Amino acid sequence: MNRYLLIAVIGTITTLTSIDSLGQSDDSKTGVEMPTMMHTMPVYPGAEPGLIRDIQANLVYPESAITSKTEGKVYVEFVVEKDGTITNVVVTLGIPEHPKLNEAAVEAVKKLKPFTPATQNGQPVRMVMSMPVKFSAK
Repeated sequence: MNRYLLIAVIGTITTLTSIDSLGQSDDSKTGVEMPTMMHTMPVYPGAEPGLIRDIQANLVYPESAITSKTEGKVYVEFVVEKDGTITNVVVTLGIPEHPKLNEAAVEAVKKLKPFTPATQNGQPVRMVMSMPVKFSAK
């Protein structure tokens, strides 16, 4: 019996910014305006190992993707709000031949625990984050 292993790989989580003259960022996908200089970045409970563990636990590899042996990376963007919750989860680069993998990546991110939010001048601020989720059937 073949067993399928779902591997979720989280690369470096990045912020997405475009700087304007006021020192603000405006992300094109989410339309959220945010400061470009952060004193602290958002932190997930358990740091990166906790994030990887929870993405793996939350991810459901669609049966149709397993059957077709579809693999690849889905890049997901989201906002970490001032209270640490995750909103505005969107796929920025997906797997066109299997949209169910894109949906699975979005759902896995939506189920994450709240982050400790980013701060600027000691105050919580919203931040756009981006990460890849890798699907691999082995």
